[in-house]
Amino acid sequence: MSRIPEHLQQKIKEIPERAGVYFMKDRHGGIVYVGKSKSLRSMVRSCLEDLGE
Repeated sequence: MSRIPEHLQQKIKEIPERAGVYFMKDRHGGIVYVGKSKSLRSMVRSCLEDLGE
């Protein structure tokens, strides 16, 4: 498992644990993916950990 930088860990704590919809953007600001999750915080944490592997 990768280590998420401290400044991002603090931001993750601000994300709600409730269900919701999220989207991912490319470097130009275009939406490339829309998803849903039962826990937004868990989803973001999981994505960041996957990027670090």
